[in-house]
Amino acid sequence: MPTMSEVAEADQGTVIRVAKRWSGLIILVAVLFAIVGAAAGYSQRTHTAMAQVSLANPIALSVSPSSISSSQAAQTVANETQYLESNPVKLAAQQSLGNNSASVTFATVTGSNIVDVTASAKSAKTAAAIADGFANAYVSIRTTDISQELKAAEAQIQSQIDAVTTQIKPLDATLAAAGTASAAQLQLITAQIEPQRTALLAQQQTLESQLNNLTNARILNNADPSVVATATPNKSSGLSGLLVYAVGGGLLGLLVGLALGLLLDRRYGRIRKEADVALSGAAIPFVVAVASTTRGRRTAPTPADVTRTYRRVAGELMHREVPGSTFMVAPVGSTVRSSEASSGLAQSVAAMGWSVGLIDTDLDGPALEREFGTDLQPGLSELLDEESVDPANVDFPAVGPDGAITLVPAGVSTDTARIRLLGPRLPAVVESFAKRSRMVLLRAPSQDSVGTAVLTGIADAVVVVGVIGKTLRRELEDAVQEFAAAGVPIAGILLLSPERPPGNGPVSPATPGDPTRISS
Repeated sequence: MPTMSEVAEADQGTVIRVAKRWSGLIILVAVLFAIVGAAAGYSQRTHTAMAQVSLANPIALSVSPSSISSSQAAQTVANETQYLESNPVKLAAQQSLGNNSASVTFATVTGSNIVDVTASAKSAKTAAAIADGFANAYVSIRTTDISQELKAAEAQIQSQIDAVTTQIKPLDATLAAAGTASAAQLQLITAQIEPQRTALLAQQQTLESQLNNLTNARILNNADPSVVATATPNKSSGLSGLLVYAVGGGLLGLLVGLALGLLLDRRYGRIRKEADVALSGAAIPFVVAVASTTRGRRTAPTPADVTRTYRRVAGELMHREVPGSTFMVAPVGSTVRSSEASSGLAQSVAAMGWSVGLIDTDLDGPALEREFGTDLQPGLSELLDEESVDPANVDFPAVGPDGAITLVPAGVSTDTARIRLLGPRLPAVVESFAKRSRMVLLRAPSQDSVGTAVLTGIADAVVVVGVIGKTLRRELEDAVQEFAAAGVPIAGILLLSPERPPGNGPVSPATPGDPTRISS
């Protein structure tokens, strides 16, 4: 089904046409959604209750509370509010309430650390219990957390005091031992030790002051949260939202109805559009699909189906009115099966008595040698690497019916071959095979590759290859438009079956089948 964004992006003419054609469906869906919305609004009668909680104040545990800035205090309120809304508090509240679910919202009272906890439920008593449950759960959890934080902070400061005391003791011992020395030696030792001892004593005093601050904060209880006010239920919202829900449901129903209309119109439009493409001989001479002859249900094509389809396409290519017999077999979309199409067409053309030069130009994705069980070398890359080599003097494998297909695999890809693929060498190689064969088929790489762009300047026409049920209609149309913009005539469109058949089928005479329209 089209998404709401697709409905919004549809052009105005399409929307108006769909709205007129499917007005009955759209109105019916809108009415149904309005009824559902009204029922939902009626069922949303709720009671609300609000409790107030004073947030925890961890900065009160600071060793220097007076140094806390207003921005730090505001950030503390924001952090504690997030904690109040967190899963630990929610789980604790639900556990105390017996997993009673309700809508709970939180709002900070401006300029304070107090938060309003508002709960909604079907009954006033339940709403009050839920609001109090969340407030009490937060107070319980954060009180425990702060107690643990205080203990950890006190232990850390006490360990620092102990460490300083340990450093002071040897200094005191050194000064005591120097009491028997001469006045000059005593003065020298004192000058060396006393500054360090004085600094350690000051550090010890600071740490003890910090420890006292933490202890006082704990005694004064100015860091712990507390429940300021328990929940008081409000009146039921009644039926005030009924109209809003009904109108909202009706508007949503209009959009859904329009989306359904676009879907149905798209499907029917697609069938008509495909029929137009299949019959528009001026732009696309043929659209043929490898499909089963079984009507009414989709089944895997038999070898006879495959043979019939390829014979049909081969006949179209062999009897074209436009001169030229060098065809590029170009795949469309992410499902690339151009090797299957190229080998099937070559075998069908050869079975009908023509000699065929079959060249794999996909240097980075060679595949034709696997179709015929031959070696990867010698191949096209060797011809591109060695410009002095005449293709007529290379012993390429002869495959297919009566060996009428001269197969040129892609070969082992090299940097030199990739570079010369863009130069004049490739047209010269193709021309050499065109002189010796009645038809040349060029297996092209993916449509967006550089190699395909080069082939558009060599081929006399292109056979566009897609896969039924996988190649998008938009992809097929874009490919046809791009090839037309490059000046390459479209010889036709070949659609492969979703499941690859076990081989290309026996190559034997068969009556051509009717072109099969594109299937979604």
